Amino acid sequence: MSKQDTLRCDVVVIGAGTAGLAAERAARANGASTMLIDPDFNGTTCANVGCMPSKLLIAAAKARHAVDRAEVFGVNVGEVSVDGAAVMKRVRKERDRFAAFTQKSIDKIPDSVRIAARAKFTGPGKIQLDDGRSIEARAIVIATGSRPALPEAFAPLGKRALTNESVFELKTLPKRLAVIGSGAIGIEMAQAFARLRVDVALFDTSETMAKLRCPRVHKALKAIIERDIDLHLGVDAKPEPCDQGVRMRWSGNSKGEAPFDCVLVAAGRPPVLDGLDIDKAGLELDDKGVPCHDRATMRCGDSNVFLAGDVAADLPLLHEASHDGA
Repeated sequence: MSKQDTLRCDVVVIGAGTAGLAAERAARANGASTMLIDPDFNGTTCANVGCMPSKLLIAAAKARHAVDRAEVFGVNVGEVSVDGAAVMKRVRKERDRFAAFTQKSIDKIPDSVRIAARAKFTGPGKIQLDDGRSIEARAIVIATGSRPALPEAFAPLGKRALTNESVFELKTLPKRLAVIGSGAIGIEMAQAFARLRVDVALFDTSETMAKLRCPRVHKALKAIIERDIDLHLGVDAKPEPCDQGVRMRWSGNSKGEAPFDCVLVAAGRPPVLDGLDIDKAGLELDDKGVPCHDRATMRCGDSNVFLAGDVAADLPLLHEASHDGA
């Protein structure tokens, strides 16, 4: 096949994460001819750096927390220690085992469907690959996912600035950890590390965690989090490298400074749209550059382009991504 050939199919899916895999699988199961475009085919966010490793860490934290509460049930436990290196080694081992299952499912996709390349728009409904070939399809599904945000202030910290894509590579547990952001990732990771006896401080500019709308629910959550974590809401926290690792200075509802071994930045996961030349797709974009779409159908206007998963920047959840794709 010439690199200049035009490939044709019913449905082309850009991105082989949870949403993209579900979209391609559903389309092919319903008789459509499909193509799945991804430069790496490395597996899903959930398996590699998301739900699976995070829940493994949380499981370890629950085990340690259960020991703390054992006396309530009349079970007296002696001195307890946490082997941080063993905890993180198990997280990676089990994570890799789960990820291998996902990779096997990707490897079973027919070679004619699986195309290792980068795609971009050259016009409305027109797709070109970085190997020179173009694609004509009745429907185009953008499922390129999201990536962790790392504000510029944290760039000078180098490896001391962690995200959900690097935190599970820690060789052992830190002694002191700062967490930036009180969304789902920030809260669950902060509590997990704290219950593994890491000294954790959680910072957020917002005064409300997890975007909770009910004051009573937020009050209950706050009380739970403060049992384990030094919580600072409504503050502006700024990092700087220091001999101990990272020094955080914060001001706002509270004020202070303290050293930490590292910082976990959980400041959101913006959609991955760079490299797609989305401005050439002829789609209406919102103020964040995301194509406007109908949440019920994921269709962008009256075009033949659809969004699926985290790239839609509205419901960044595994089951929603899978549902979007299907």
